[in-house]
Amino acid sequence: MSRSVLFTLGLVALLAAPALAQDEDPSERLKALESWIVLEEEAAPEPPLLRLEAGLVGFIEGRSKLRADRAGLLGTNLENLEEEQGLQSGGLGPWLELSIGDKVRGGADFLRFVRSGSGFDQQKDPIDFAGRRVAEAGDYLQSSFEFLSLGAFVEWDVLYGRTYRIGLVGGLRYFRLDFELRSLKVQRPPYQSFGTRVFGELLSPFFGGLIELTPFPYLSVYTQAQFMNWSWRSLELSESRYFHFRLGARLNLIPETFSVGLEYRFLVLGANPSSTRGRRLEGELSANGLSAYVSFSF
Repeated sequence: MSRSVLFTLGLVALLAAPALAQDEDPSERLKALESWIVLEEEAAPEPPLLRLEAGLVGFIEGRSKLRADRAGLLGTNLENLEEEQGLQSGGLGPWLELSIGDKVRGGADFLRFVRSGSGFDQQKDPIDFAGRRVAEAGDYLQSSFEFLSLGAFVEWDVLYGRTYRIGLVGGLRYFRLDFELRSLKVQRPPYQSFGTRVFGELLSPFFGGLIELTPFPYLSVYTQAQFMNWSWRSLELSESRYFHFRLGARLNLIPETFSVGLEYRFLVLGANPSSTRGRRLEGELSANGLSAYVSFSF
């Protein structure tokens, strides 16, 4: 065998020696392989201690129905205030939400919006409202509406990570509904115009949940739902129905500190709440729209 062949074999043996030595301890190679294939998830950031959100919500489409009784005198069932009694289908109002805590948070929220009259609609039939005849057939009616919601809640993040948050929410919510019917009498000139206003209040517990995903540090998407279907009869409150759905996206301009967001909202409320001076107001409201807001976290 030539010297060149022997030299080549010797060189190969010299280079293979370290690899053969490693094969003598396969457990070390297995540990190295495991450390290479295991992907460690980054730790979730600490939730903000204080979170404040404020914005405007514009309900662009709504439908309302109403009946107001007084002293045992039943009012007329007004089945579609937007189409038949001159109520504007949309409305605009502010909202605010403040919470404090960690994975378990306590907070409060506020929402108010107003829907004014869009014009006077002529009535085909007589209308009784809050114990009085507000319009005869042929007269004109215009409606206005104010809605106020105040809530206190506790929110619990059941699952929380860097890119996701799944939680439950529950609390107590107060509603106030104000309706006004303004009539224009045309039966006996000169024309006469007067208004009749009633309001009702409702207090009830609510429950719900939320899901939030943050696929990128600067973007979050989320959905939230709240509902209730009962209240305390001892307070003369009954047959309450409430559902509030939110679906939105938030742009985190300064991650974990400052964000701007846009969301879709759908609201359904129906109740027979108590009222003052022996009046009773039965109403139903459904509306959907968009909300723009800013969010601060500390």
